[in-house]
Amino acid sequence: MWTVSDAGVVRCGGIDLVDGEFTLELVAAGGGGASPYEAIGILPSGGFVVLDTELDDDLVAEGLVRDVVRVVQQARRDAALDVSDRIVVRITAPDAVWAAVEDRRSYVERETLAVEVGRGTEAGDTSGTVGDGVAVSVSVSRA
Repeated sequence: MWTVSDAGVVRCGGIDLVDGEFTLELVAAGGGGASPYEAIGILPSGGFVVLDTELDDDLVAEGLVRDVVRVVQQARRDAALDVSDRIVVRITAPDAVWAAVEDRRSYVERETLAVEVGRGTEAGDTSGTVGDGVAVSVSVSRA
């Protein structure tokens, strides 16, 4: 539970908070505004958790790359490769998806045990969707 004293001091869980440790905002439930915040749950103490759900370009790109990794892992299964095999990956994807993969190439390599990640020029063996339904295809081979 939190309170605000007559002097303007915010107290939460028996602790006085100082400026910079909190933000007080009045948000009308169901107000229909374009707020990027979403209430997630009420805590036993009476407080609640609010998440900022606004996506910036970096978060969108990270999500795309995580989806690409999922398609690569499916391609590994489709090719009957062992989970521990080092692989070479070819990804056929639109420019925006490929740019995100290039920026996070080390993540893709680490998560998939790829020794090489390159851009494909034709449809791969396994297809999938990333982001909001963007089609990609992937080919993998044992390194």
